[in-house]
Amino acid sequence: MKKLQRQATLVGYDQPRRTNPGYLLRAADEQQWGQFAPKRTSWNFNADTIIEKLRNSPFTLRDGTELHDLPLFSEVTNYDVSEDEQLKLWTLETRRLVDVCNRAQPLELQGKDEWFGVPDKDGYNRLDRLAVKLFYASHICYTDNDLILLEHSPAQSNPRNFRLSRRRLMENFGSDEASDSTEAFIKMPREGDRCYHALVDYVTGTLAQLLVRVVEGVVWDENMIAAIAKISTKLKVLGSNLAESAAISLAEVKTWERRLQEQLEADLPGPTTAEEPVTERDKQLAAAQSQISHKGREYFQIMDLFHQCVIVLVMEVARELSTVNDSSPSSHSFEACSVIYDTGFLQKRAILCQKRSGMISGSSSHVSVHCVGFAVDICRTVLENLESKHSKGLSKSVGSSEEGSVYTTFHWKWTPLKSKRSDVSSTLYDHATLGESTVGVAKLTTMRDVITALVPFIMSSGEYSNQIAPIIANLQVVIEIGTLRICEEERFLAALLVRTSNYHFHADSDVTPVSTSLIVQRRGLAIWPVEHAGLHPQPPTKPDDSQMREELRVANEKIASVLKLMTNKWTIDEKAIIIPYRFYCWGSIGFCGFLVLGGLVIGLSVEERIRGVDPFNISVFFWALAGFLMLFLKSIRVHEWQWRDFFLGQVVCRSVSEVVAVSKVDAQVFLSVLLHLEPIMHIEKQGPFEAIFARKDDGGFAIDVPIKTEALNEAGCFFAKVQSKSGRALMCLRLNYGQAYDAVQPQGYSDEGEEAKCRELDRPWRWGKGDDEAPLYALMTDSLGWSQVFGLHSGKAYFD
Repeated sequence: MKKLQRQATLVGYDQPRRTNPGYLLRAADEQQWGQFAPKRTSWNFNADTIIEKLRNSPFTLRDGTELHDLPLFSEVTNYDVSEDEQLKLWTLETRRLVDVCNRAQPLELQGKDEWFGVPDKDGYNRLDRLAVKLFYASHICYTDNDLILLEHSPAQSNPRNFRLSRRRLMENFGSDEASDSTEAFIKMPREGDRCYHALVDYVTGTLAQLLVRVVEGVVWDENMIAAIAKISTKLKVLGSNLAESAAISLAEVKTWERRLQEQLEADLPGPTTAEEPVTERDKQLAAAQSQISHKGREYFQIMDLFHQCVIVLVMEVARELSTVNDSSPSSHSFEACSVIYDTGFLQKRAILCQKRSGMISGSSSHVSVHCVGFAVDICRTVLENLESKHSKGLSKSVGSSEEGSVYTTFHWKWTPLKSKRSDVSSTLYDHATLGESTVGVAKLTTMRDVITALVPFIMSSGEYSNQIAPIIANLQVVIEIGTLRICEEERFLAALLVRTSNYHFHADSDVTPVSTSLIVQRRGLAIWPVEHAGLHPQPPTKPDDSQMREELRVANEKIASVLKLMTNKWTIDEKAIIIPYRFYCWGSIGFCGFLVLGGLVIGLSVEERIRGVDPFNISVFFWALAGFLMLFLKSIRVHEWQWRDFFLGQVVCRSVSEVVAVSKVDAQVFLSVLLHLEPIMHIEKQGPFEAIFARKDDGGFAIDVPIKTEALNEAGCFFAKVQSKSGRALMCLRLNYGQAYDAVQPQGYSDEGEEAKCRELDRPWRWGKGDDEAPLYALMTDSLGWSQVFGLHSGKAYFD
């Protein structure tokens, strides 16, 4: 019979000891995603097959049932376009997208450099106008499609997003004054329609290239290209007269609301007869009120996933290209950064981003990292293409600005990871695993090139991948199992940076942008070179990053040493950590037993040989000494040590200091491991320094050592310094194990109890001695509102 023993609560690490962690990681991923498909490098789509799906043809359900006369999503017949013209436009867009995907070449924004200008204030203002126009057109598309869902399949609609889009349209086009003001703002000085169409083509083309790389499957390919073609067509039609289009869309919403209100008022007394609705419209309204399920739900689910989610992705690009959420005083002075870095835990990676608006965001979810990897790959190829073009002198500065005086610089660094997750290898990214890094820099002097680089850069952020992942997950529920397969990712570390020529970072001494933070340098292997003035800088030389690689190896070894103890030797309970301590315990018992036996032997052997001395007094002395040593050795390590545990050769540690005293591990490394693995480690914590932890309980494991800034960042938790009404404050960004997308917005609010934060920065306590002395910031979970984000807190400090 197997011996019963206490089980560890460290979920995910209690596998058989001889199993390779890399294999377990891959097995868990495939269990979540299904069998991975090989990475896609070539495509051969048939445009005619996809065009046939654009017609109002029957929709076939999984059981073979055909549905006719279903409402079409993203159609433009309401905007003075006939059905024949609509089909022609859809056909043109489909052929364009199929050609873009089949060629699989890096795209460029089409048009003349003079249309977009140079990357100065005027150039970025032009981009702002184009992006705002695309932003509002996307909201019209979303409103129209969600109105179809509200009528036919309310369960699939998103009332919150519908109200948000409607409110934005009402605020900007709801009155003649607001409409005129918006139209005046988005009006381009020249070639406005051409610039707008070029932007729509580039955004939708890049999006199509990205999405066909993520998933393999005919259903995915054909429906995704068809949806993007329809949306691209509608965006262009709406852009021809945005104010009139918004008025038509809002009028449709009002008509539906009035019709639904009349039906609700008629149904308010309750049904008096058992008659069925006689018209198709009445049937739709009845279904909307009662939310009766029907066979068409499968159709609306699929259309919602493809059309609405694609519109949200386009909307995200437009929002980031514009200054809608920008809290900085200047639209043409900014820095943005996106980094995929090694966490040091079981070959897991995480994303950390800082956007031009100042927002700091990220994710450690494997789903997000998996999806964003494809976007980073596209961004790298686009940047390399631009770098090659500029190195050959194919791009010239335009406009009246002095040559080379204004520019926007893109830096990137790419470090492939040679080992696959299925390889029998170490969990560390050491020199044998890290491939040779490639670096690049492109100094862009035209807004056309800047936009070409900015669009895939935006798609390389954690927020964008957070939008893609739900599409895949929800679609796998709707369609037949095995129809879709997620493509295998190429594993790498990457860092992307965009910076305008007139950007200068101004903040407190303890604040740094994401691009120069320690976590990016150590775990992203990225230290950006100093920029020099000039139109065509020298190509970047191969960086000597051996020191950074060594620091990464050492840091990972420290984490691995603690993980090895926690997984192979320690037992983690809900309120304590049980550590085997046999050598100490049994050695102490053996030594004290030796004293007892030695005293007895002395008493028996001496007998009366020493006159005037009772030999058994010597024995009693040895026995007392043994008892004292036993109590002393049992008491100096931990606060309470049960005799049973002592005799079993184990110690139950109930605080960080006790674990450190027993195991001799570094306290800060242990705290970082404890914090990073908290989502899968069911151990409750208590004070006095437990505020940063989420699992708290009276009588739990005591966090009696404050955590440092460096250990906090190693655990995947960062503090962003923000401006609140009461002064400077710190807001926590949590990216520990498996954390979904999280962000500190430029203007935001955190409710009470939501996340750790710090208000009292001016009057901190002090902790430590000598070189270890630093401020101790008191954390709390009160509500906090802020209006600006300065950067990441990087100063040496402790947190309670």
